[in-house]
Amino acid sequence: FWKTLQHEVMTLHEESKRELAIFFASEGNPDTSDEADLLNAVEAQTLGGLIFTSPPFALADTPAIKQSGLPRVGIMAAPTYDIPAVYPDMTAFVDRAMEYMAAKKRRRIGLITMVIMDNRAVEENYIQKAKKMDLTLEPFCVQPSNFHVPGAAANVVNLMMHLPKDQRPTGLIMTDDNLVEPVSQGLIAAGVRVPEELEVVAHANFPLAAPDILPFRRLGFDCREMILKCLEIIDGQKQGRKSPDMTWLPPLFDDEIALRPKA
Repeated sequence: FWKTLQHEVMTLHEESKRELAIFFASEGNPDTSDEADLLNAVEAQTLGGLIFTSPPFALADTPAIKQSGLPRVGIMAAPTYDIPAVYPDMTAFVDRAMEYMAAKKRRRIGLITMVIMDNRAVEENYIQKAKKMDLTLEPFCVQPSNFHVPGAAANVVNLMMHLPKDQRPTGLIMTDDNLVEPVSQGLIAAGVRVPEELEVVAHANFPLAAPDILPFRRLGFDCREMILKCLEIIDGQKQGRKSPDMTWLPPLFDDEIALRPKA
């Protein structure tokens, strides 16, 4: 995700009249050169705005957050420190992926997610969402993968595809592009034919989608559009317009991305 954002920032820097600089923070350590440069630029008022690529908790007590008059926006799931947020709409992602499975008549589905903490309420929400679409999502087919060990998903998917035939998913959704490679490995190890036996919808951060190993259908988010939305909010703040607290970026399938006009 961050690699794709960086790629799009560099592309926009080359194509537009804006100067877009990238600073790499390191857990709020002011001794790292980029963070020191960032704080110096903020204090010198040489920046026209700041885009945070995650909640800026480590910068809470610095001018990057406290200095008034500097337009700010964050790529984060909720406004933080009164900074408006832009973020991929993962609720809509799961909705569209399940709708796709329903249209393909893949009634038994599995869901592989990437998590950093236990969240049973979210898993139950997925199960109830599937029921409303006349799909079957068993609790044992909702499998979280640890953010730091995505490769574990290979064994999970291999095991899932060895379930009895009447319990085995005929559709699989993965919610993070870091899962594409290990899930592919697990399906290959299980000898599953895609899409004949299993339809797969895989998350993607466009335009740098993870390489295709198996014929997955890609659904994800336009990172160029995400940066442009952030710049639009910064421009609005400069012009005195009230920024929306939260802007959700809609999920798009790969063919929908291909049809979009270039900014």
